[in-house]
Amino acid sequence: MRSSRQERTVRRRGPGAIVGAIVSLLAMSLFAPRAEAEIRKGNVTIKLETVAAGLTGPEHLTHAGDGSGRLFIVDQAGQIRIVKNGVLLSRPFLDLTALLPALNPGFDERGLLGLAFHPDYVHNGRFFVRYSAPRAGSAGEPCFGTTRGCHEEILAEFGVSSDPDLANPGGRILFRVDKPQFNHNSGTVAFGPDGFLYFTLGDGGGANDGLADNPPSHGPFGNAQNIEVPLGKILRLDVDSPPQAPRPYATPADNPFLGRDGLDEIYAYGLRNPFRFAFDDGPGGDGTLWLADVGQNLFEEVDTIVNGGNYGWVIREGSHCFDPFNPLTPPASCSSTGAFGEPFIEPIVDYSHAEGGISVIGGYVYRGTRSPDLTGKYVFGDFSASFGAPGGRLYFLERPDPDSFAIREFVNGPGDRPYGLFLKGFGEDQDREVYALGSTALAPTGNTGVVQRIVEVVNPVLDIKPGSCPARLNGVARGVLPMALLGTPGFDVNTIDTATLRLTRGGSIVAFTATIDGAQAGTGSTATGHGSATLDTASNLLCTDVRFSGLLGTQTNQHYHGPATRADNASVIIQLPGPGNFTNYCTTISDANERTLLAGLSYINIHSTRNPGGEIRGQVLPASVAPVRVHVEDVGTPSGEGACGCQGSEPDGIPDLVLQFDNQEVFSALRLRSGGDAPDTLAVSGHRLPRTGSGPTRFEFDMDGSQEVPPNISLGRAACGVTLDEATGNVSVGCTYEGMTGITAAAHIHGLAQPGVNASVIVPLTEIGDRSGTITGGGTLTPAQVQGMLDGLTYVNLHTDFKPGGEIRGQIAGGEKFGASDCVQVIRSPESRARTTMRPAATGAPTVRRRPTSSGPR
Repeated sequence: MRSSRQERTVRRRGPGAIVGAIVSLLAMSLFAPRAEAEIRKGNVTIKLETVAAGLTGPEHLTHAGDGSGRLFIVDQAGQIRIVKNGVLLSRPFLDLTALLPALNPGFDERGLLGLAFHPDYVHNGRFFVRYSAPRAGSAGEPCFGTTRGCHEEILAEFGVSSDPDLANPGGRILFRVDKPQFNHNSGTVAFGPDGFLYFTLGDGGGANDGLADNPPSHGPFGNAQNIEVPLGKILRLDVDSPPQAPRPYATPADNPFLGRDGLDEIYAYGLRNPFRFAFDDGPGGDGTLWLADVGQNLFEEVDTIVNGGNYGWVIREGSHCFDPFNPLTPPASCSSTGAFGEPFIEPIVDYSHAEGGISVIGGYVYRGTRSPDLTGKYVFGDFSASFGAPGGRLYFLERPDPDSFAIREFVNGPGDRPYGLFLKGFGEDQDREVYALGSTALAPTGNTGVVQRIVEVVNPVLDIKPGSCPARLNGVARGVLPMALLGTPGFDVNTIDTATLRLTRGGSIVAFTATIDGAQAGTGSTATGHGSATLDTASNLLCTDVRFSGLLGTQTNQHYHGPATRADNASVIIQLPGPGNFTNYCTTISDANERTLLAGLSYINIHSTRNPGGEIRGQVLPASVAPVRVHVEDVGTPSGEGACGCQGSEPDGIPDLVLQFDNQEVFSALRLRSGGDAPDTLAVSGHRLPRTGSGPTRFEFDMDGSQEVPPNISLGRAACGVTLDEATGNVSVGCTYEGMTGITAAAHIHGLAQPGVNASVIVPLTEIGDRSGTITGGGTLTPAQVQGMLDGLTYVNLHTDFKPGGEIRGQIAGGEKFGASDCVQVIRSPESRARTTMRPAATGAPTVRRRPTSSGPR
């Protein structure tokens, strides 16, 4: 920091007293550390709705507070980008790339770091930006002569132009400070509920706040505890009152060091790299300032910041004692107060690198409406488990009692998929919905940056009647199997589209079924048959039954073939025993064959002397059972135990949905007869009604090759969400795709067309990636196109070089997805109890559990 610059003046008072006090702190033995928090999976399942992709290094997202619905994304590489009506605009709102230092392609913490719009932006057009700028440096500085170079951190003010989507490029620098190292730049800038502007600076970079360097690179006692320097602090300015010369801003009257030793701008101190902070100032919030401070080698912490607070660095790392000369071994004790006797403020929570990751990323207290169970909870995360591979994690805080917090990790979707990105930051829109920002690139390079809205998946509870834990089902019983989807305060069963309800196997077991006949083989044979199978996706164990009769020729062979649609022929992928019928033939299959089965791209072929290529065949498809009766009734109270838990039986005043299934169909289609002594899991899934009655309409659907015209054998899949504002016609798309056969070339919304019919492009979309990636974008529909989308007459098509006309497609239909599961214990019949069970064979050496029985000619 250069005290001669007019943007700010540093007043230095009494450094000798501070030196002595801090040196004594490092030797004191008063503070005993406590254990870090344990991180467990929480009870909140989320989905990540992609709203923008193709960015370089998205670090922050905010809004202008003007009711426009625009999202402003801070990209570390130097641009502020706008998402407007669901579309990432190609022209940046502001481009500061030319002002930044050359960023290191391996890893860098410099760049464009923060953005805050003035609370009265709608009238004055003012906004504030934090960024890094190059400087020459001088011999003796740690950054001098290095590949990362010397730089300074800047806070500047800008204004909007006459075009609301374009800023004036010329800014006014308010504050600048030299940095001795390239890292620990922090970067958040935000207005507090008090109307003042807050921003953070790290301790200068490097390690140990410079104290272990020879000579100490941050001075004799570091920066974070030194109240005469701005580094390692959160600072607060008044940018609306008349400037207090020579500064271009005023100082709030209650800043803790105003009129006494220390910098006037300091609000709180003792911080290492306070990368992200946010105020809880939404509806129901109390204005608390939440801040995540990145640790060094061992611990990460989350703090709530108070005026004048000292948060302990470099005496402490999190709640643990810290020795800058032995940073990997926390001392048994250390001081509990700062240089002037002020007590160090404990973090709200902390966690170890072994437990939760290497860099905490601060987020927001949730105050939106789409995720009711998150209301009042602090949402945050961690950058990654290592620098070697993207492994970010998404967390929230629970309060098990009034005096403590606990870190919980979100469940990401039904299968709890890893986040899979380096978590770079969070954002919040004007509706207080929260976004996660990340990329697969360690440094601000490439185009894998993505912005995703965090939305709670609110599901009903499944209660399998009569309510035992788990329910006991009789495999030979006649009649119906009752179940109940229990409504909860967060899930109204009246919003369910009952036509979409399906019962399937849950957990890792997937059931399949195949109707086998001559029509699918194109032979005209009158023979018929049926195949069923289960696949354990955890072990790749496939177990199959096949029964058929009436072959017109003598049977020769039977196999699984694939990958193929109903209209295609394909090679043998799995051998089956025979000739003849068989049950419980089990073999371990390859990952490639597992993907083929799960995609519905395999078929069972029965070969005969009449038709050597196959007399009868049947496509093998995931099995599901539709209910035979659905009605609304208040039947019970969910216990909250989830799958396999006990459910209550007393009505609670909330409507429930009672489902009844044909018992024999459930057992045959889902192969429950093969269940052992361990419980099976059953799952009910479906969609909510797409028309919400108020606000935007949300569609969620899948894309695959079977929906193309004609169908194709791509193993590619996509999960899509489309949001439609009926009033304005604005539509936005966010899809995640994977497993494509070809390299993606384009994506569009097409219409108007029924499933199985092709139509023209109505909205071009943006695809980012090759065989896996994202689709984003949107546009404005005509009234006729809006109605067509509501009627299910539009679709998303992803084109590749393998299939230029479209490799995977998905009809835009169906509301938000939901699912619920519970456990059942199958009561085994005497025949099944007597069955001899053999160990499944290894790959390539299948085992038959029962001897094949003759049926039909051989």
